[in-house]
Amino acid sequence: MQQPTTMSKAVIASLLVLLVMSCGAAMAHTYHAIRTTMTLNAETGSVEIIHRVFANDLGAVLAAEQNQRLELSESAAHQQWTEQYWQRYFAVLDRHDQPIELTWVGMEIDDHYAWVYQEYHGDIAELLASDIHNGLLMGNFDHQINTVDVVLAEHKSALVFSEAKLRQAIKHSSKAGDHHHHH
Repeated sequence: MQQPTTMSKAVIASLLVLLVMSCGAAMAHTYHAIRTTMTLNAETGSVEIIHRVFANDLGAVLAAEQNQRLELSESAAHQQWTEQYWQRYFAVLDRHDQPIELTWVGMEIDDHYAWVYQEYHGDIAELLASDIHNGLLMGNFDHQINTVDVVLAEHKSALVFSEAKLRQAIKHSSKAGDHHHHH
């Protein structure tokens, strides 16, 4: 009865190798996500909006648009393109569906990520009453998932955007009873 155990060990070992390899490939290709945080900078009083996106993903969209091979860089041209791209696909909308002004700060690139920085200088209550439209990279990659974490004053929310769900309220309409949920 020794045979099955050694056999299964070999099978398990090869499965593990496959699994590790496919996870590596998955990280590189099939996992597309942008993580955004919106937090108040207590010193400046402005809300900092920081987007973390895979540099390869953003570069692929730029390359496709310009129909040429390129690597995303911090050059003025790529900064300008990124700013325009963000204006097209990421917006905070007030209750009249008007985009709220966000100040463009810039884009930086490290080993894997492009970091895109924006700021909001208006009223926090107005921001909390707004919706976010997040269509960044949607339609460019299958299963693109964008998350936005909002931490403002007492309010915290974690929003998940997909192609089926491009727009969400930062704060779900306060029903009577919501205020009992303070932890």
